Amino acid sequence: MSDRISFLIDGFNLYHSLREVDKENPEQSIKWLNLKSLCNFFLYLFGSKATLGDIFWFTALAEHIERPGIVGRHKIYIEALKSTGVSVELGRFKRKRSYQCPRCGYSRKQYEEKETDVSIAVKLIEVLLKDTADTVVIISGDTDLAPAVRFANSRFKDKTICFGFPYKRYNRELKILADKSFKITKKNYIAN
Repeated sequence: MSDRISFLIDGFNLYHSLREVDKENPEQSIKWLNLKSLCNFFLYLFGSKATLGDIFWFTALAEHIERPGIVGRHKIYIEALKSTGVSVELGRFKRKRSYQCPRCGYSRKQYEEKETDVSIAVKLIEVLLKDTADTVVIISGDTDLAPAVRFANSRFKDKTICFGFPYKRYNRELKILADKSFKITKKNYIAN
């Protein structure tokens, strides 16, 4: 029997990790990372019977950003991911309070990304309830996911929860919660 491995990828956590690598290696941009290839690469960590299950990528379109091309490139990347079999789950940005500089009075609207963490948590439980994976790998270093992992660990003892920490996103608290974890390196990004 094979070990079905599904991946839940926190798009913004991964994106900011990729930006770190881009700053360190400006000659080789990796923002168009092939997520399916990256997930396939890590299957060896789960043994010779590991097979790639579903890949879910969670993101939101930054429609509020007025720089030309940003949302368009994001949409193109979404379509590229879908063409490789990655399922895309869209959250949203919500307007927060406006920021006003106390010195000059300049003000700007602020936005925050919403729904991604909750969507990942819900998808984790859904995958486990539907029994579509034996192991779920969460690619994120965000501790907001800790309650969902604690719940999954207590209710699905026959399943494995693993964290794949994006480059420079390692989190000790999540490592302790997970059955297994690994770090994604710059070399892993560049190779995929």
